[in-house]
Amino acid sequence: MTTGQSLAFDVTPDELVLFMSEGEEQLELLSQDLLRLETEGDTNSDLLQEIFRAAHTLKGSSGAIGHGRMAKLTHAVETVLDQVRHHTLPVTTRIIDLLLQSLDALRVLLNEVTTLVESDVAIDDLATALNAIAAGEPAAPPAAAVPSPAAPVATPSSTAAASSTYQVVATVAADCLLPAVRALQVLLAVGSLGTVTQSDPGSEAIEAGNVKPGQRITLTLTAPNATAERIRQVIGNILEVTVDAVTAEGAGVASAASSAPAAASSVAVGEAIWRIEVDVAASCALPSARALQVLLALGELGTVRDSRPTLEEIEGGLVTAGGAVVALLAAVGNRDEVTASAERVIERILEVQFGSVEAAESDDLLANAGASVAAPFAPPAPLPVAASASVAPPPAPSAAPTKDAPAAKAPEHAEANHAPRMIRIDVERLDALMN
Repeated sequence: MTTGQSLAFDVTPDELVLFMSEGEEQLELLSQDLLRLETEGDTNSDLLQEIFRAAHTLKGSSGAIGHGRMAKLTHAVETVLDQVRHHTLPVTTRIIDLLLQSLDALRVLLNEVTTLVESDVAIDDLATALNAIAAGEPAAPPAAAVPSPAAPVATPSSTAAASSTYQVVATVAADCLLPAVRALQVLLAVGSLGTVTQSDPGSEAIEAGNVKPGQRITLTLTAPNATAERIRQVIGNILEVTVDAVTAEGAGVASAASSAPAAASSVAVGEAIWRIEVDVAASCALPSARALQVLLALGELGTVRDSRPTLEEIEGGLVTAGGAVVALLAAVGNRDEVTASAERVIERILEVQFGSVEAAESDDLLANAGASVAAPFAPPAPLPVAASASVAPPPAPSAAPTKDAPAAKAPEHAEANHAPRMIRIDVERLDALMN
């Protein structure tokens, strides 16, 4: 290896300060935790998770700035630690020694970011030895380069029934200036909950910066203790990224299906349809803005498929104070889980109060609730056809027909307009209602 070469990294001065601070912090944490691991063994699951997360963070941040050698070595360290935390690789003196040697090398590599001069630290032998141990080859190390991130080695005792697997889909904003960084944040956030066994784009592509604005990220996560709500939450904390879907598979599906009502065939696997009601305060000065906030908040938990008032009515300012917002939400979880999640997101909104969560028989709000849903939202004047083209407002209750007042004929297109749909909203619409 030629040393003394000039280096360049994709990092601004402000980002450099943050990178160095976090890098030193993670390396110090790893050093202390590895000594604890050597003494206590692999019985402390919190310790194992903390060690893995520190290595995972180092790998991601070094890859994000283009420090290939640092990312390569931390990847090898992470691979070993991943197997240790899943108890598919026992803790041995040899492993601890290699990991501590790797930390010494990583400190030198971290210093390269400020000196911008390549050091003479050799990482290839360390990375090869670590990968050989992870591959179950304690003898001569293979000559191959560092492989792609490997899934945890399964053992007879670690069956699918003992864990939950989730398919996660997120999208980077179309106007995002740092799409690869956001994609990497998604991998780090989801990976902190368990093991990302597959991703598209892959971690190597992300670390190489091969992510475009507006690109979709799909992940497969194995996490025994994670929930769909928790996955949505950690991704939701990332700027310029939206969560499109979190779908449980295997044991996760069985768990959700056993406690949730049957859903329509158009609902994603593991999801169920829930009717959620939220009351708007009678003294509310901006009822339409609050109604839109309710739909935005519920959208964090799943897919809002329909609502009364309709999105068109809300954006038209036709919500009255003292009414209620009723929405159909497709989400993963049983009634208690969905209720707790809904209460949590609704309580952040001023001038509204959480009402109830009920299982919905279909994804047609009118079929589930009848005319009572429409009562709080009767607009002061009939909506124009254009405003109600996608979902017509429900008819107001009428008295029984008499010979002097024959029953009114329902519009022929009304039933077709009540077809289930996904509601898509954005913050700009909320700003318009608030101003």
